Amino acid sequence: MLLYIAVLALPLLVLAPLLAVPVALVVAGVYSYKRRVFRYFLLLLGGALIALYAAFTIWETRSNLRALPPALDVEEMVYSKETSWTSETRGAFRVFVLPDHVANALAAKGLGFFSAGEFGRFGGWQPTPVVRNNFWDVDTSEWYPVPRLDGVLGFLCHRGLVFCVWPDDSAVDEANAIAFSPGSYYAYDGQVSLIFVSPGQKRVIYISQ
Repeated sequence: MLLYIAVLALPLLVLAPLLAVPVALVVAGVYSYKRRVFRYFLLLLGGALIALYAAFTIWETRSNLRALPPALDVEEMVYSKETSWTSETRGAFRVFVLPDHVANALAAKGLGFFSAGEFGRFGGWQPTPVVRNNFWDVDTSEWYPVPRLDGVLGFLCHRGLVFCVWPDDSAVDEANAIAFSPGSYYAYDGQVSLIFVSPGQKRVIYISQ
């Protein structure tokens, strides 16, 4: 019973520090409004909205970082596009910044970098260009006329176009350049995710079907 309560309370404990400032601003705003200090109320309301947006952004980034191997020490996300089916996320395309110290270590050690460290569910690291397997076959049976999907979109849309993510062209071009040129590394999680790590471009690209 205690374990069940702890599991339910964990998200609240994580969100509490992020929401403390916005909640305090809202309370102060209501107080100012009641005291007829309308200008200060607007300022505080604006500050609360900005703080709420910042808190959500931090929470979203941290949630996305949990999908990456800890050994990459990634802290910054620069692009994200995902889709969902009902309430479940079914596809994701995210681009992160690879820290300088990790990029330098990877450039020095090459494939040996992946022989030690925490890489989570990702294994069997290989150098690029990527070798396509059956995870790159696109099911287009529900669409007519059948479109042609090249590059990383072939992996991203493997489970059918209804679940497919359509990233910006510039993001797709960057991913294709990394995936199909030498100098980077990639690995599957054995299920529906693929990750590319590029020390030269200092990028980590995470793709989930």
